[in-house]
Amino acid sequence: MRNILLAIVCLLSIVGTSDAQVTDQAIAPSAETAQAAKRTYSAVESRLFYKLSVEADFGGERKSATSATVVYRIQTTQKNQLEVRCEAIWKSISNGDQGFYRLGSQRMSSSLPTRISSVGEPLEVRNPQWLMGLPVDVGRFAFPQLSDETQWELSEPVTLISSDGYGNPVQLLPVAPHIKRPSSGFRQSSTKSDTSDAVTIARTISKVVDQTEELVRIDEAFELDGTSFSPQVSVIGTGRIEYSVARQSVDSIQRSYIVTWKEPNRQMIVPISMKLERLEKEAILAYEESVRAKEERSKELRARAEAMRKSVPELSDRAAVMAVVTKGEREVFDALMSKLDLEKVSDDPALAKAIYLQLLSRDRVGYSTKAVINRLDPSLEKTVALADKYSKYYSSFDISLTGDAITPESQLTKRQIICYRQRSDSFQPALFYGAVDDVLVLETQDSPPKLIAVKRDSCRFPSADFLDAAIMAKDAPDAEAEDE
Repeated sequence: MRNILLAIVCLLSIVGTSDAQVTDQAIAPSAETAQAAKRTYSAVESRLFYKLSVEADFGGERKSATSATVVYRIQTTQKNQLEVRCEAIWKSISNGDQGFYRLGSQRMSSSLPTRISSVGEPLEVRNPQWLMGLPVDVGRFAFPQLSDETQWELSEPVTLISSDGYGNPVQLLPVAPHIKRPSSGFRQSSTKSDTSDAVTIARTISKVVDQTEELVRIDEAFELDGTSFSPQVSVIGTGRIEYSVARQSVDSIQRSYIVTWKEPNRQMIVPISMKLERLEKEAILAYEESVRAKEERSKELRARAEAMRKSVPELSDRAAVMAVVTKGEREVFDALMSKLDLEKVSDDPALAKAIYLQLLSRDRVGYSTKAVINRLDPSLEKTVALADKYSKYYSSFDISLTGDAITPESQLTKRQIICYRQRSDSFQPALFYGAVDDVLVLETQDSPPKLIAVKRDSCRFPSADFLDAAIMAKDAPDAEAEDE
Protein backbone atom coordinates (compact mmCIF):
# COMPACT_ATOMS: atom_id res chain seq x y z
CA MET A 1 0.00 0.00 0.00
CA ARG A 2 2.83 2.36 0.90
CA ASN A 3 4.44 1.78 -2.51
CA ILE A 4 1.15 2.69 -4.21
CA LEU A 5 0.96 5.96 -2.25
CA LEU A 6 4.56 6.79 -3.10
CA ALA A 7 3.85 6.16 -6.76
CA ILE A 8 0.85 8.52 -6.62
CA VAL A 9 2.93 11.26 -4.98
CA CYS A 10 5.71 10.89 -7.53
CA LEU A 11 3.22 11.06 -10.40
CA LEU A 12 1.65 14.19 -8.90
CA SER A 13 5.10 15.74 -8.53
CA ILE A 14 5.87 15.24 -12.23
CA VAL A 15 2.44 16.24 -13.58
CA GLY A 16 1.65 19.08 -11.19
CA THR A 17 4.81 21.18 -11.44
CA SER A 18 5.60 21.99 -15.05
CA ASP A 19 7.65 25.03 -14.05
CA ALA A 20 10.18 23.12 -11.98
CA GLN A 21 12.25 19.98 -12.32
CA VAL A 22 11.04 18.01 -9.30
CA THR A 23 13.79 16.01 -7.71
CA ASP A 24 15.04 15.90 -4.16
CA GLN A 25 18.06 17.92 -5.30
CA ALA A 26 15.93 20.49 -7.15
CA ILE A 27 13.76 21.33 -4.14
CA ALA A 28 16.49 21.22 -1.54
CA PRO A 29 16.84 24.86 -0.38
CA SER A 30 20.01 26.63 0.58
CA ALA A 31 20.73 27.14 4.27
CA GLU A 32 19.39 30.69 4.08
CA THR A 33 16.19 29.58 2.30
CA ALA A 34 15.68 26.71 4.73
CA GLN A 35 15.73 29.13 7.63
CA ALA A 36 13.26 31.46 5.87
CA ALA A 37 10.99 28.64 4.78
CA LYS A 38 10.43 26.95 8.14
CA ARG A 39 6.95 25.46 7.95
CA THR A 40 4.82 26.24 11.03
CA TYR A 41 1.48 27.83 11.93
CA SER A 42 1.15 30.84 14.21
CA ALA A 43 -1.26 33.52 15.38
CA VAL A 44 0.54 36.21 13.35
CA GLU A 45 -2.94 36.72 11.85
CA SER A 46 -5.59 36.23 14.52
CA ARG A 47 -8.28 35.50 11.92
CA LEU A 48 -8.01 33.54 8.68
CA PHE A 49 -10.76 33.79 6.06
CA TYR A 50 -11.41 31.11 3.45
CA LYS A 51 -13.99 29.81 1.03
CA LEU A 52 -14.55 26.05 1.27
CA SER A 53 -16.23 24.23 -1.64
CA VAL A 54 -17.26 20.57 -1.60
CA GLU A 55 -18.73 18.67 -4.55
CA ALA A 56 -19.83 15.06 -4.93
CA ASP A 57 -21.13 13.06 -7.90
CA PHE A 58 -23.44 10.14 -7.06
CA GLY A 59 -24.08 9.24 -10.69
CA GLY A 60 -26.55 10.51 -13.30
CA GLU A 61 -28.28 13.68 -12.12
CA ARG A 62 -27.49 12.96 -8.48
CA LYS A 63 -24.94 15.58 -7.51
CA SER A 64 -24.32 17.82 -4.53
CA ALA A 65 -22.44 21.10 -4.21
CA THR A 66 -21.82 22.79 -0.89
CA SER A 67 -19.83 25.90 -0.07
CA ALA A 68 -19.07 27.87 3.06
CA THR A 69 -17.28 30.97 4.21
CA VAL A 70 -15.01 29.64 6.95
CA VAL A 71 -13.32 31.83 9.55
CA TYR A 72 -10.61 30.48 11.84
CA ARG A 73 -9.84 32.47 15.01
CA ILE A 74 -6.39 31.68 16.34
CA GLN A 75 -4.75 32.22 19.73
CA THR A 76 -1.38 31.19 21.06
CA THR A 77 -2.04 29.31 24.31
CA GLN A 78 1.50 28.25 25.17
CA LYS A 79 4.78 27.73 23.38
CA ASN A 80 4.29 25.84 20.11
CA GLN A 81 0.56 25.42 20.75
CA LEU A 82 -2.43 27.15 19.17
CA GLU A 83 -6.14 27.27 19.95
CA VAL A 84 -8.34 27.40 16.83
CA ARG A 85 -12.03 28.27 16.72
CA CYS A 86 -13.89 27.63 13.50
CA GLU A 87 -17.02 29.44 12.25
CA ALA A 88 -18.75 28.50 8.99
CA ILE A 89 -21.64 30.02 7.03
CA TRP A 90 -22.92 27.29 4.70
CA LYS A 91 -24.68 27.39 1.35
CA SER A 92 -25.89 24.20 -0.28
CA ILE A 93 -27.08 23.16 -3.73
CA SER A 94 -28.18 19.56 -4.20
CA ASN A 95 -29.76 17.64 -7.08
CA GLY A 96 -31.27 14.23 -6.41
CA ASP A 97 -30.50 11.85 -3.58
CA GLN A 98 -27.41 9.78 -2.81
CA GLY A 99 -28.94 6.43 -3.72
CA PHE A 100 -27.80 3.70 -1.32
CA TYR A 101 -24.58 5.60 -0.51
CA ARG A 102 -24.81 6.66 3.14
CA LEU A 103 -21.63 8.53 4.08
CA GLY A 104 -22.94 11.87 5.32
CA SER A 105 -21.78 15.29 6.56
CA GLN A 106 -22.06 16.87 9.99
CA ARG A 107 -22.20 20.59 9.24
CA MET A 108 -22.43 23.13 12.04
CA SER A 109 -22.07 26.89 12.16
CA SER A 110 -19.34 26.79 14.80
CA SER A 111 -17.29 24.31 16.76
CA LEU A 112 -15.61 24.14 20.14
CA PRO A 113 -11.94 25.19 20.35
CA THR A 114 -9.37 22.84 18.85
CA ARG A 115 -5.80 22.69 20.15
CA ILE A 116 -3.01 21.96 17.69
CA SER A 117 0.76 22.16 17.73
CA SER A 118 2.59 24.74 15.63
CA VAL A 119 2.99 22.12 12.85
CA GLY A 120 -0.72 21.16 12.87
CA GLU A 121 -0.52 18.03 15.02
CA PRO A 122 -3.91 17.68 16.77
CA LEU A 123 -3.68 17.84 20.57
CA GLU A 124 -7.34 18.16 21.54
CA VAL A 125 -10.27 18.13 19.09
CA ARG A 126 -13.72 18.70 20.56
CA ASN A 127 -16.96 18.34 18.62
CA PRO A 128 -15.39 18.02 15.12
CA GLN A 129 -17.33 18.77 11.92
CA TRP A 130 -16.76 15.91 9.47
CA LEU A 131 -17.12 16.47 5.72
CA MET A 132 -18.96 13.98 3.49
CA GLY A 133 -18.55 11.22 6.07
CA LEU A 134 -14.78 11.21 5.50
CA PRO A 135 -12.20 11.66 8.30
CA VAL A 136 -11.81 15.30 7.25
CA ASP A 137 -12.60 17.89 9.96
CA VAL A 138 -13.67 21.41 8.91
CA GLY A 139 -12.17 22.79 12.11
CA ARG A 140 -8.69 21.61 11.07
CA PHE A 141 -9.01 21.68 7.29
CA ALA A 142 -6.77 24.76 6.96
CA PHE A 143 -4.11 23.20 9.20
CA PRO A 144 -2.80 20.04 7.53
CA GLN A 145 0.10 18.55 9.46
CA LEU A 146 3.44 19.96 8.28
CA SER A 147 7.08 18.92 8.52
CA ASP A 148 10.45 20.42 7.65
CA GLU A 149 11.28 17.22 5.80
CA THR A 150 10.84 16.95 2.04
CA GLN A 151 8.57 13.93 2.45
CA TRP A 152 6.63 12.53 5.41
CA GLU A 153 3.90 10.00 6.14
CA LEU A 154 0.99 10.12 8.59
CA SER A 155 -1.07 7.13 9.71
CA GLU A 156 -4.18 7.05 11.88
CA PRO A 157 -6.61 4.25 12.77
CA VAL A 158 -10.15 4.72 11.46
CA THR A 159 -13.38 2.85 12.18
CA LEU A 160 -16.87 3.00 10.69
CA ILE A 161 -19.76 4.18 12.88
CA SER A 162 -23.45 4.59 12.15
CA SER A 163 -26.37 6.75 13.23
CA ASP A 164 -29.98 5.94 14.03
CA GLY A 165 -30.97 9.16 12.26
CA TYR A 166 -32.83 9.57 8.99
CA GLY A 167 -31.24 7.46 6.24
CA ASN A 168 -28.96 5.70 8.77
CA PRO A 169 -25.85 7.72 7.76
CA VAL A 170 -22.39 6.38 8.53
CA GLN A 171 -19.07 8.07 9.26
CA LEU A 172 -15.43 7.11 8.83
CA LEU A 173 -14.14 8.14 12.25
CA PRO A 174 -10.53 8.47 13.40
CA VAL A 175 -9.85 6.51 16.59
CA ALA A 176 -7.64 8.75 18.72
CA PRO A 177 -7.57 9.91 22.36
CA HIS A 178 -7.27 13.57 21.35
CA ILE A 179 -10.72 13.53 19.68
CA LYS A 180 -13.39 14.44 22.25
CA ARG A 181 -17.10 13.98 21.48
CA PRO A 182 -15.99 12.61 18.09
CA SER A 183 -19.38 12.33 16.42
CA SER A 184 -22.55 13.58 18.08
CA GLY A 185 -25.59 11.42 17.27
CA PHE A 186 -23.55 8.44 16.04
CA ARG A 187 -23.15 5.07 17.70
CA GLN A 188 -19.59 4.02 18.38
CA SER A 189 -19.83 0.91 16.23
CA SER A 190 -19.90 -0.37 12.69
CA THR A 191 -23.26 -1.05 11.05
CA LYS A 192 -23.07 -4.78 11.83
CA SER A 193 -22.11 -6.43 15.09
CA ASP A 194 -19.60 -8.78 13.47
CA THR A 195 -17.51 -5.80 12.35
CA SER A 196 -18.16 -3.52 15.33
CA ASP A 197 -14.46 -3.60 16.26
CA ALA A 198 -13.14 -3.28 12.71
CA VAL A 199 -10.39 -0.70 12.34
CA THR A 200 -8.25 0.16 9.35
CA ILE A 201 -5.34 2.53 8.84
CA ALA A 202 -5.71 5.75 6.85
CA ARG A 203 -2.38 6.80 5.37
CA THR A 204 -1.33 10.14 3.96
CA ILE A 205 2.02 10.70 2.24
CA SER A 206 3.02 14.34 1.78
CA LYS A 207 5.88 15.55 -0.42
CA VAL A 208 7.25 19.03 -1.04
CA VAL A 209 7.29 19.58 -4.81
CA ASP A 210 8.26 23.25 -4.95
CA GLN A 211 9.72 25.64 -2.39
CA THR A 212 10.74 29.29 -2.39
CA GLU A 213 11.25 31.84 0.34
CA GLU A 214 7.57 32.84 -0.04
CA LEU A 215 5.67 29.65 -0.91
CA VAL A 216 5.82 25.90 -0.33
CA ARG A 217 3.82 23.52 -2.54
CA ILE A 218 3.04 20.11 -1.09
CA ASP A 219 1.38 17.17 -2.82
CA GLU A 220 -0.60 14.59 -0.87
CA ALA A 221 -1.69 11.02 -1.51
CA PHE A 222 -4.32 9.41 0.72
CA GLU A 223 -5.50 5.82 1.02
CA LEU A 224 -7.93 3.99 3.29
CA ASP A 225 -8.74 0.31 2.74
CA GLY A 226 -12.11 -0.32 4.40
CA THR A 227 -12.78 -3.80 3.03
CA SER A 228 -13.07 -5.04 6.63
CA PHE A 229 -16.07 -2.78 7.23
CA SER A 230 -19.71 -3.59 6.56
CA PRO A 231 -20.55 -2.05 4.18
CA GLN A 232 -17.09 -1.91 2.63
CA VAL A 233 -15.84 1.67 2.22
CA SER A 234 -12.49 2.36 0.59
CA VAL A 235 -10.99 5.73 -0.29
CA ILE A 236 -8.07 6.93 -2.40
CA GLY A 237 -7.24 10.60 -2.81
CA THR A 238 -4.76 13.23 -3.91
CA GLY A 239 -4.20 16.80 -2.84
CA ARG A 240 -2.19 19.98 -3.35
CA ILE A 241 -1.35 22.39 -0.50
CA GLU A 242 0.06 25.88 -1.02
CA TYR A 243 1.60 27.20 2.20
CA SER A 244 2.58 30.87 2.65
CA VAL A 245 5.84 31.17 4.55
CA ALA A 246 5.36 34.88 5.34
CA ARG A 247 1.78 34.48 6.61
CA GLN A 248 2.48 31.13 8.30
CA SER A 249 -0.77 29.66 7.00
CA VAL A 250 -2.06 27.95 3.88
CA ASP A 251 -3.16 29.94 0.85
CA SER A 252 -5.12 27.06 -0.66
CA ILE A 253 -5.81 23.33 -0.47
CA GLN A 254 -7.30 21.16 -3.21
CA ARG A 255 -8.22 17.55 -2.55
CA SER A 256 -9.89 14.89 -4.70
CA TYR A 257 -11.18 11.58 -3.39
CA ILE A 258 -12.62 8.48 -5.00
CA VAL A 259 -14.86 6.62 -2.55
CA THR A 260 -15.93 3.05 -3.30
CA TRP A 261 -19.03 1.99 -1.38
CA LYS A 262 -19.61 -1.76 -1.65
CA GLU A 263 -22.55 -3.84 -0.47
CA PRO A 264 -23.49 -7.42 -1.41
CA ASN A 265 -24.37 -7.47 -5.13
CA ARG A 266 -23.94 -3.73 -5.65
CA GLN A 267 -21.43 -0.93 -5.35
CA MET A 268 -21.17 2.81 -5.98
CA ILE A 269 -18.09 4.86 -6.87
CA VAL A 270 -18.37 8.50 -5.76
CA PRO A 271 -15.85 11.22 -6.75
CA ILE A 272 -15.60 13.99 -4.14
CA SER A 273 -13.65 17.23 -4.47
CA MET A 274 -12.79 19.74 -1.74
CA LYS A 275 -11.23 23.14 -2.27
CA LEU A 276 -10.11 25.73 0.30
CA GLU A 277 -9.13 29.18 -1.00
CA ARG A 278 -8.00 32.21 1.00
CA LEU A 279 -10.41 35.12 0.64
CA GLU A 280 -9.20 38.34 -0.90
CA LYS A 281 -9.63 41.64 0.95
CA GLU A 282 -12.80 42.60 -0.92
CA ALA A 283 -14.46 39.27 -0.10
CA ILE A 284 -13.49 39.62 3.56
CA LEU A 285 -15.02 43.10 3.71
CA ALA A 286 -18.21 41.75 2.09
CA TYR A 287 -18.33 38.91 4.61
CA GLU A 288 -17.84 41.25 7.57
CA GLU A 289 -20.55 43.54 6.22
CA SER A 290 -22.94 40.57 5.98
CA VAL A 291 -22.10 39.64 9.58
CA ARG A 292 -22.82 43.21 10.71
CA ALA A 293 -26.12 43.19 8.79
CA LYS A 294 -27.05 39.89 10.41
CA GLU A 295 -26.25 41.27 13.86
CA GLU A 296 -28.35 44.38 13.16
CA ARG A 297 -31.20 42.18 12.01
CA SER A 298 -30.90 40.13 15.21
CA LYS A 299 -31.02 43.32 17.26
CA GLU A 300 -34.16 44.42 15.39
CA LEU A 301 -35.81 41.06 15.99
CA ARG A 302 -34.91 41.16 19.68
CA ALA A 303 -36.29 44.69 19.95
CA ARG A 304 -39.47 43.63 18.16
CA ALA A 305 -39.82 40.61 20.45
CA GLU A 306 -39.37 42.85 23.48
CA ALA A 307 -42.00 45.26 22.14
CA MET A 308 -44.38 42.35 21.55
CA ARG A 309 -43.70 41.08 25.07
CA LYS A 310 -44.54 44.48 26.51
CA SER A 311 -47.74 44.64 24.44
CA VAL A 312 -49.06 41.46 26.05
CA PRO A 313 -51.87 42.46 28.44
CA GLU A 314 -51.87 41.67 32.13
CA LEU A 315 -53.53 38.32 32.74
CA SER A 316 -55.96 40.03 35.11
CA ASP A 317 -57.34 42.04 32.15
CA ARG A 318 -59.72 39.34 30.91
CA ALA A 319 -61.19 41.25 27.97
CA ALA A 320 -57.74 42.23 26.66
CA VAL A 321 -56.48 38.64 26.97
CA MET A 322 -59.49 37.32 25.03
CA ALA A 323 -58.98 39.98 22.36
CA VAL A 324 -55.38 38.84 21.83
CA VAL A 325 -56.47 35.19 21.69
CA THR A 326 -59.18 35.76 19.09
CA LYS A 327 -57.78 38.65 17.03
CA GLY A 328 -54.18 39.32 18.07
CA GLU A 329 -51.24 39.25 15.67
CA ARG A 330 -49.26 36.02 15.63
CA GLU A 331 -46.28 37.44 17.53
CA VAL A 332 -48.49 38.89 20.29
CA PHE A 333 -50.54 35.66 20.47
CA ASP A 334 -47.34 33.60 20.82
CA ALA A 335 -46.00 35.99 23.46
CA LEU A 336 -49.23 35.62 25.43
CA MET A 337 -48.99 31.82 25.24
CA SER A 338 -45.40 32.02 26.52
CA LYS A 339 -46.55 34.20 29.40
CA LEU A 340 -49.41 31.85 30.28
CA ASP A 341 -46.99 28.93 30.15
CA LEU A 342 -44.32 30.68 32.20
CA GLU A 343 -46.79 31.67 34.92
CA LYS A 344 -48.34 28.17 34.93
CA VAL A 345 -51.89 29.54 34.66
CA SER A 346 -54.41 26.70 35.14
CA ASP A 347 -58.08 25.78 35.61
CA ASP A 348 -59.72 28.12 33.11
CA PRO A 349 -61.87 26.05 30.70
CA ALA A 350 -63.35 29.11 28.95
CA LEU A 351 -59.89 30.47 28.09
CA ALA A 352 -58.73 26.96 27.10
CA LYS A 353 -61.65 26.67 24.68
CA ALA A 354 -60.95 30.08 23.14
CA ILE A 355 -57.29 29.17 22.58
CA TYR A 356 -58.22 25.73 21.23
CA LEU A 357 -60.40 27.38 18.58
CA GLN A 358 -57.24 29.08 17.32
CA LEU A 359 -55.22 25.86 17.19
CA LEU A 360 -56.40 24.83 13.73
CA SER A 361 -57.49 28.21 12.38
CA ARG A 362 -54.07 29.87 12.70
CA ASP A 363 -51.31 29.00 10.24
CA ARG A 364 -48.87 28.38 13.07
CA VAL A 365 -48.91 28.50 16.84
CA GLY A 366 -46.04 28.53 19.29
CA TYR A 367 -44.66 25.38 20.87
CA SER A 368 -46.14 26.23 24.27
CA THR A 369 -49.74 26.63 23.05
CA LYS A 370 -50.72 22.98 23.44
CA ALA A 371 -49.22 22.81 26.94
CA VAL A 372 -51.17 25.94 27.91
CA ILE A 373 -54.49 24.46 26.72
CA ASN A 374 -53.87 21.20 28.59
CA ARG A 375 -53.06 23.06 31.81
CA LEU A 376 -56.11 25.33 31.52
CA ASP A 377 -58.44 22.37 30.86
CA PRO A 378 -56.96 18.86 31.21
CA SER A 379 -60.11 17.34 29.66
CA LEU A 380 -58.94 18.71 26.28
CA GLU A 381 -55.61 16.87 26.32
CA LYS A 382 -56.73 14.07 23.97
CA THR A 383 -58.35 16.37 21.44
CA VAL A 384 -55.31 18.67 21.51
CA ALA A 385 -53.10 15.69 20.59
CA LEU A 386 -55.48 14.81 17.73
CA ALA A 387 -55.59 18.45 16.60
CA ASP A 388 -51.80 18.46 16.41
CA LYS A 389 -51.94 15.34 14.23
CA TYR A 390 -54.72 16.65 11.97
CA SER A 391 -53.16 20.10 11.50
CA LYS A 392 -50.04 18.87 9.66
CA TYR A 393 -50.33 18.40 5.91
CA TYR A 394 -47.77 15.60 5.94
CA SER A 395 -49.54 13.60 8.69
CA SER A 396 -50.38 10.02 7.88
CA PHE A 397 -52.29 7.74 10.26
CA ASP A 398 -54.23 4.50 10.31
CA ILE A 399 -57.98 4.00 10.67
CA SER A 400 -57.78 3.97 14.48
CA LEU A 401 -57.41 7.79 14.44
CA THR A 402 -60.55 8.25 12.32
CA GLY A 403 -64.24 8.14 13.17
CA ASP A 404 -67.36 7.03 11.31
CA ALA A 405 -67.54 6.69 7.55
CA ILE A 406 -69.07 9.68 5.71
CA THR A 407 -72.41 8.84 4.04
CA PRO A 408 -74.70 10.86 1.71
CA GLU A 409 -76.78 11.75 4.81
CA SER A 410 -73.81 13.13 6.76
CA GLN A 411 -74.00 16.83 7.65
CA LEU A 412 -70.72 18.56 6.80
CA THR A 413 -69.46 22.03 7.72
CA LYS A 414 -67.09 23.99 5.54
CA ARG A 415 -63.48 23.76 6.72
CA GLN A 416 -64.13 20.90 9.12
CA ILE A 417 -61.49 18.17 9.21
CA ILE A 418 -62.01 15.20 6.89
CA CYS A 419 -59.79 12.11 6.90
CA TYR A 420 -59.37 10.74 3.39
CA ARG A 421 -57.78 7.48 2.39
CA GLN A 422 -54.30 8.04 1.01
CA ARG A 423 -53.41 4.38 0.63
CA SER A 424 -55.17 1.18 1.59
CA ASP A 425 -53.86 1.36 5.13
CA SER A 426 -53.40 5.09 5.82
CA PHE A 427 -55.32 8.37 5.91
CA GLN A 428 -54.45 12.06 5.61
CA PRO A 429 -56.24 15.16 6.95
CA ALA A 430 -57.83 17.86 4.78
CA LEU A 431 -60.53 20.54 5.12
CA PHE A 432 -64.04 20.12 3.70
CA TYR A 433 -64.70 22.55 0.85
CA GLY A 434 -67.82 21.21 -0.90
CA ALA A 435 -69.51 18.15 -2.40
CA VAL A 436 -70.71 17.10 -5.84
CA ASP A 437 -72.75 13.86 -5.96
CA ASP A 438 -70.55 11.13 -4.47
CA VAL A 439 -67.38 13.23 -4.56
CA LEU A 440 -66.06 15.47 -1.80
CA VAL A 441 -63.94 18.49 -2.68
CA LEU A 442 -61.26 18.92 -0.03
CA GLU A 443 -58.71 21.65 0.61
CA THR A 444 -55.28 20.32 1.50
CA GLN A 445 -53.17 21.91 4.21
CA ASP A 446 -50.17 22.31 1.91
CA SER A 447 -48.57 25.72 1.42
CA PRO A 448 -50.16 26.95 -0.76
CA PRO A 449 -53.29 24.81 -0.31
CA LYS A 450 -54.88 23.04 -3.26
CA LEU A 451 -58.29 21.51 -3.96
CA ILE A 452 -58.59 17.78 -4.52
CA ALA A 453 -61.56 15.56 -5.41
CA VAL A 454 -61.98 12.38 -3.34
CA LYS A 455 -64.67 9.69 -3.50
CA ARG A 456 -67.07 9.96 -0.56
CA ASP A 457 -66.60 6.29 0.38
CA SER A 458 -62.84 6.97 0.84
CA CYS A 459 -63.55 9.64 3.48
CA ARG A 460 -64.18 9.39 7.21
CA PHE A 461 -64.89 11.77 10.07
CA PRO A 462 -62.10 12.47 12.57
CA SER A 463 -61.95 10.50 15.80
CA ALA A 464 -64.97 10.90 18.09
CA ASP A 465 -62.54 12.23 20.71
CA PHE A 466 -61.73 15.19 18.47
CA LEU A 467 -63.49 18.54 18.88
CA ASP A 468 -63.50 20.22 15.47
CA ALA A 469 -62.77 23.94 15.78
CA ALA A 470 -64.82 24.74 12.67
CA ILE A 471 -67.94 23.16 14.14
CA MET A 472 -67.33 24.67 17.57
CA ALA A 473 -66.88 28.15 16.04
CA LYS A 474 -70.17 27.77 14.14
CA ASP A 475 -72.20 26.49 17.07
CA ALA A 476 -70.70 28.46 19.96
CA PRO A 477 -71.37 32.12 20.86
CA ASP A 478 -68.52 34.61 20.55
CA ALA A 479 -65.84 33.77 23.12
CA GLU A 480 -65.74 37.29 24.47
CA ALA A 481 -69.51 37.46 24.86
CA GLU A 482 -69.57 34.04 26.50
CA ASP A 483 -67.06 35.15 29.04
CA GLU A 484 -69.17 38.11 29.97
